[in-house]
Amino acid sequence: MRKWHLVIILLSLAVASSALAKKKNPGQLGPFRLGSTVAEFRAAAKRAGFTKPRLQVPQDRDLMGLGLTNIQPITTEARDLEPQAGKIWQATAYLLSGRVAYLNIDYKLEDVQRRKRWHHDYDAPINARKALQDGAWSNKGVILYTDRYGTALHAVDWVGLKRSDRVLVSEDGAIKQGNEFFRRIHARQAEASLDHIRRRVLEYMRRTRGKDGRLACKGPKTVDLTPGPSACDLEQKRFPAASKTWTNTTWSVLGVNPRSLSRYYSYSLESTGEMATARITLLAVGDLDCDGTAATLRVRIKADSSANARDCRINDGEWEVINPFE
Repeated sequence: MRKWHLVIILLSLAVASSALAKKKNPGQLGPFRLGSTVAEFRAAAKRAGFTKPRLQVPQDRDLMGLGLTNIQPITTEARDLEPQAGKIWQATAYLLSGRVAYLNIDYKLEDVQRRKRWHHDYDAPINARKALQDGAWSNKGVILYTDRYGTALHAVDWVGLKRSDRVLVSEDGAIKQGNEFFRRIHARQAEASLDHIRRRVLEYMRRTRGKDGRLACKGPKTVDLTPGPSACDLEQKRFPAASKTWTNTTWSVLGVNPRSLSRYYSYSLESTGEMATARITLLAVGDLDCDGTAATLRVRIKADSSANARDCRINDGEWEVINPFE
């Protein structure tokens, strides 16, 4: 019996040791690591079969919400002409005082299982694993972030920045700011999407003529939230890239390209009046973390009181933002 007990103990130790061995150094993303020099980054890229890394002009950049810092990007890409499943498509490092302080690897192709492996390998807490939007956590002084579809992994050397007095927040504060940083990115995507629609509406109103050949100075027909009220009931919590709802006459007439719009949001257009009374309201609505509170961006476009059939004077749109980081 004692021999069997010994065998069981040894097997248990082997399993535990194997589990520990799978845990990765949080500062190592693929073949690249935080703290490396330009020469080391280039050597890693060469060994992994990437293109020769390109140094870019130094720039002021917010390091994952930790504050603006003057850093120098260096980028390398896969040699494949098309993204390959399971392979890194691009790696970007941001150098501070000659060493990598921020790493970002992009796989281009989605893989939710990859995201789950990252969570396991880098010891993500349960709340980060379950979050739809707030995917930042810390591990041994590194702030990590992964998007929800396993396409990108980010790592910031929080300890190194803290030691150099470039970060004045706690580790928990750094995680919070990291999450807010990526929420702001989603908010900017919604803004860019609504701006795409806004520009099409302005072009439409300034060129569309009535049956008499004169400027109509009115918006297109009203259209409800497209592709639908919310993406939270969908498996991927976002709308598909191609949806028949975009073939609606209004969007087609405007020339709106749904592939230029964030798939986390729905879009609507309300149109009333013509000439001096023309009013257009555009909306982008999205509940990114599916907590019941939606982010809303609104643009109100209206004609000038002197607008007429010869001169359709309209403003460029007045923006309103409600709960932008939800």
